Amino acid sequence: MGGPVVGGFCDSLGSTCACLRRVCCRGGVRGPGNGVGDADCVPRMEAQKVTQSDEDETIELARIAFERGAYRRAERLLLQAIEHGDLGDDVWNNLGTVRVMIDDYAGAVAAYANSSSLGVDSLANLGLAYERLGDIPGAFAKYEEALTLDPDHVSSLVNLGTLLLSEDRVEEAQAVLLHAADLDPSANWQLSDVYIELGDLDSSSEALHHAIAAGERRGWLDLARVEHDRGNRSEAELAFAEAIAYLRAEIVTGQVMLGSRGGLG
Repeated sequence: MGGPVVGGFCDSLGSTCACLRRVCCRGGVRGPGNGVGDADCVPRMEAQKVTQSDEDETIELARIAFERGAYRRAERLLLQAIEHGDLGDDVWNNLGTVRVMIDDYAGAVAAYANSSSLGVDSLANLGLAYERLGDIPGAFAKYEEALTLDPDHVSSLVNLGTLLLSEDRVEEAQAVLLHAADLDPSANWQLSDVYIELGDLDSSSEALHHAIAAGERRGWLDLARVEHDRGNRSEAELAFAEAIAYLRAEIVTGQVMLGSRGGLG
């Protein structure tokens, strides 16, 4: 089942947040290995007098680490930039995003609190941090704040929709996730959960096919389960084989994100 979405890294050298990468996960935001092996991902910086160019290099190294899934390395580099006096909003926002990726939700909230300007990606991530900390009203508030700024922000729509579904507000979740899927067909992965909740396995299967066609290969395992429950054994076996192939490929690259959301955005 589909789960929440995490916004990407901000461009600390510019004025806007560019979502370089979105990560859906099941039952929490998980990155590959939570930093295992991250020391080899980017070169270590030698101690030296810090200049603006050095600070920019540190941020760029943090970006590289983030893109490679070395989130703890990215965190260390961002903290290094902050220690050397780079207190710009983008640095704090990026630190918050990285901490969400390593499941440090309290740390993410603290990082975002130091930013005077939260963009829609950061608001979506902050909402997810509140959700994971059990502050459901806070999570709703941040998702809705993000959608006030951008009603078509897919990450916020997905996060809001999955939260509504977890709160048994199925019809509201359906409306939100239908909008998300119209904007980004991969969000059909999360929408399929609504149809399962409604007992409409045919629509769930259709939604999963749309998500997979849009590149959301994590939907294969859910499709296998849905087709099994529909009594389509051959289709279930084919979907399961695709799921295994996907997982094997992702294990090799260290990019697997697994878990369970109540029983997955």
